[in-house]
Amino acid sequence: MQRPGFWKVAFLAAGLACTALPAGALITVGELDISSGGVTIAERDGLAYIGAERRGLVIADISNPSAPVEVGAIAYPGMRIRDIALSGGLAYLAVGSNKQPSSLRIVDISDPTAPVEIGVFEVPGQASGIAVVDHLAYLTVQSPQGLSLIAFDPPDVGPSSLRVFDVANPSTATQVGRVDFIGAPSEIQVVGDLAYIADSVGLRTIDVSEPTAPVEIDLAASSGEPNSLTIAGGLAYVAYHGPSRAPGGLSVFDLSDPKAPIEIGYVPLVYDAWDIAVEGGWAYLATERSGLWAIDVSNPEAPIARGRITTPFGAVAALAVADGIAYVIDTNIWTIELGSLQVIDLSTPTTPAEVSNLELRDRGSTVEVIGNLAYIVDGTGLLIIDVSDPAAPVELGAIETPGYAQDVSVVGSIAYVADTSSGLRIIDVSNPKTPVELSAIGGLGDADRVEAADGFAYVLDRYWGLRVIDVSDAEAPVEVGSIETPGIAEEFSVVGGLAYVAGYIDGYTSGLRIIDVSKPEQLIEIAALDSLGPTQDIAVSDGLAYLAGSYSGLHIIDVSNPERPVEIGAFDPYFHVLTVTVVNGIAYLGTRDTNGGSGNGAVIWAVDVSNPTAPVQIGAFDFNSSFLQVSGPAVVDSLVYAISYTGTRAATRLSIIDFGPEYAPKLDVAIDIKPGSDAGSINLASRGLIPVAILGSETFDVAKVDVTTLAFGPGAAAPSHDLTRPDSYQDHIRDVNADGYTDLVSHYRTQEAGISRDDAEACITGNLRDGTPFEGCDVIRLVSGNRRSRR
Repeated sequence: MQRPGFWKVAFLAAGLACTALPAGALITVGELDISSGGVTIAERDGLAYIGAERRGLVIADISNPSAPVEVGAIAYPGMRIRDIALSGGLAYLAVGSNKQPSSLRIVDISDPTAPVEIGVFEVPGQASGIAVVDHLAYLTVQSPQGLSLIAFDPPDVGPSSLRVFDVANPSTATQVGRVDFIGAPSEIQVVGDLAYIADSVGLRTIDVSEPTAPVEIDLAASSGEPNSLTIAGGLAYVAYHGPSRAPGGLSVFDLSDPKAPIEIGYVPLVYDAWDIAVEGGWAYLATERSGLWAIDVSNPEAPIARGRITTPFGAVAALAVADGIAYVIDTNIWTIELGSLQVIDLSTPTTPAEVSNLELRDRGSTVEVIGNLAYIVDGTGLLIIDVSDPAAPVELGAIETPGYAQDVSVVGSIAYVADTSSGLRIIDVSNPKTPVELSAIGGLGDADRVEAADGFAYVLDRYWGLRVIDVSDAEAPVEVGSIETPGIAEEFSVVGGLAYVAGYIDGYTSGLRIIDVSKPEQLIEIAALDSLGPTQDIAVSDGLAYLAGSYSGLHIIDVSNPERPVEIGAFDPYFHVLTVTVVNGIAYLGTRDTNGGSGNGAVIWAVDVSNPTAPVQIGAFDFNSSFLQVSGPAVVDSLVYAISYTGTRAATRLSIIDFGPEYAPKLDVAIDIKPGSDAGSINLASRGLIPVAILGSETFDVAKVDVTTLAFGPGAAAPSHDLTRPDSYQDHIRDVNADGYTDLVSHYRTQEAGISRDDAEACITGNLRDGTPFEGCDVIRLVSGNRRSRR
């Protein structure tokens, strides 16, 4: 029986070491509680100006991004600051309200600790956007029709408008020009003699060369309804929300003919995009309930979503970006009383990208990668894919099964397939081009999941429980034990004589059950954790269980004492989490949007779990809105293998995604500290140099080392010589251990290495030229520098 959206993934590899947090991650580095939601923010000279829903204008010192501090505020009860423009020592506020007149308000911010309002000009309708150039302020106003609580003169009731104010004397601002139009304008930017407005009906262009008589000259349609815009390098970048519950996203307009913008590129996202900023070939989008997105716009005709980070409340209402730092307003969409300023490091956004994809015959549910082969079950049976060239996967062989294949586990040359009503199928895959079924065993109920190890196959029937099959004779499998589990069993993992089962009893209880399987003929449940809600997948590693919560995100459980499991960490991406795989201290989550069937997209999230009590999202890959769900992923080095589908069997594929070398396991290299000396003897009082040899071998070429990344010891000392100079580099290349392979010898100042008296070894770290991180360690012996003998 087919159950879309409930999948498993497996990963088989050995010797993987934990790696550090990828340098390219989007990382939250600071936070300030403003006790309010907000819809706008502006940044200048180390200060952030925030339009806080409940409080008014809040000013924060952000000169130290890791510790923002509120320094001043001015209250606007019952009003909403929709936009802020800064000019000189003044802040110009577009203030909108449904209960009292909207207005342009001018605030003296020359002393940010004591802002003072010095001018007000009321307007009918909803003030929505503000731009200031020289002595002119440009205010967009949405139509006042429907705002029945406010009485305006009849001539002012009608269409929306752009209003131009002379603010040469800010205390007596005067309206000097106006142009009306039908729409719902929001943000405005003025470039030269043209004003560009993000309007509900498209990108509007208005000639303001004569401020007293502005004239609309163009209205360019966009892929959605624009909310915000920014202009850079002859392009207009527009954040939009989609009509009729369609996803929002980014549109890019070419302004080569500034009076007639043309949309040249767009990318749909998961939720509405509320605000946008552009810096260094990247566009950053603030979105409803899906956090902050990093969009690669280096090719503006084909923008690509590369990275994403969620925020505590999940909804980023507004942002400002400066010098690789994003200042975002994180808002609880259910109440205006909860919100914060989040400071996010954007130094190099993560760039996961699809390397290739391969169409499958039916909806796939599991992918397992071993060596150069990917084993996939897709409903029709077992497929074997050659992935030796990730850019060009090729199907090698296949075998149909009589049931609906749901899961596969491969041990050696045998594949064990859970085939629902037809039980467990045991298949010889020694020749991947012609797999052959050896045997089968039925009577297992609905065989949905399988895991094989040490001569046993563990089969999970989601409606009954766990069964153990003796497969020591692959041609004569025998059931030897079973145990019933309550409710629905979705997924399991067998580690160290224990089976960890994820599932649920009803929509709200159960999450993890732990079963002793050390005696297959006598299975015993030893613990349960029923406080997690429904869970759909599980991964177990190093005394921790990682559970995919259907509606509650990732749960991290300490199972070092399996009889007393305790939750110690959690991460909620505001998506349905379907699967989890943990490799190198990173949890990869296969998800679908919480609106699922509405077509809002599937995402793979990368979450750093090296500190399990505080998991941090560090990357994401979006399959775009046409792919509803994703299973997997299987992870090998930096490549992620995942199955995605659109909801029809004809549109299912295996995708291979490169998350970048920073996600790869750290490479272990051999080193020799003070080559030729006795056990790396080091005198901590020495003012000299410590030579460190990175040893080459048949499998490691030292010429691939990026010498600019070398760091030695706890102090991360840099090489004392400039190894980027060809002559200096050649002086440091030699074969120090006479094994016929070239070694790289670099030198480090003892006082910079940071070695202490308690250290028994010292390590060198760095990257290869392709970005792969490596580390090598060697024992050291601390010696005294005073060897003078006494007579």
